[in-house]
Amino acid sequence: MSINHYAFRVLPFEQRLAVIWAEGTFLATRWEEENAVNLYHLGTFFAEVYYDPTAMRCYAPVPSPISGA
Repeated sequence: MSINHYAFRVLPFEQRLAVIWAEGTFLATRWEEENAVNLYHLGTFFAEVYYDPTAMRCYAPVPSPISGA
């Protein structure tokens, strides 16, 4: 089952994770302070999974406010 970006974005967080684990291809990890950010490719788009190794859990990042204008 292939999912598009728009359908993915409306899923609850837990279902997004399930899609990433089932369909995603792991590409890389980067670190933001103590947290890992794993990048996955899902065919027509990419997704990041934030992971806190201390708490051993994945979480959704808090959006940054848009500055300017």
